[in-house]
Amino acid sequence: MARDSYRILGQGHLDGACFLYAIANAMLCLTNRTNERVPQKRWSKMISFLNAGDFLDGCIGTAKTDDNPDLQELLAYECICRLDPKSKYVVETKNHLTWRSNFDQLATQDTVLLLPTREHWYCLVDTQDKLAYLACSAAWQESRSKYREDTSPRLSRVCNKTIAFKELTIYQKRAILISRISKRANG
Repeated sequence: MARDSYRILGQGHLDGACFLYAIANAMLCLTNRTNERVPQKRWSKMISFLNAGDFLDGCIGTAKTDDNPDLQELLAYECICRLDPKSKYVVETKNHLTWRSNFDQLATQDTVLLLPTREHWYCLVDTQDKLAYLACSAAWQESRSKYREDTSPRLSRVCNKTIAFKELTIYQKRAILISRISKRANG
């Protein structure tokens, strides 16, 4: 079903929040909270912190920050820390990425990659045999009757989309690496 043919709207129809959902999926993946949801209170705190009007505007999304990787990195860090204040994270931009990059070294037991294309942000949860295993906030829209969540082969993480790296066009050849260092001692 094409995006414009829906009569009931869902995430992605009117908003540009895929960056925020990619961050939330990163937190769920790194904390192994696959059977849980992001607490609404923490999601709301993140939205309030961001003054998220731009992220929720389907015509903008991250367009205002696309030329500022330091700001995107900072926003990703601040957002994931608000979603999971009990853990410690390191967030860094990875540059010069192409489909030939070694993504196996970027997607590890303690890391995921926020991977942008021109149209969308994904959370790369695993790789194997030149395939990207992704958590995609809009995958359910592509074919609701065929929507599935699977377990990735190498890291056994939940994913709902698989794409060959050679078919991915990484926007501006950069992505955001998120590493979960530890659970905070006071949390």
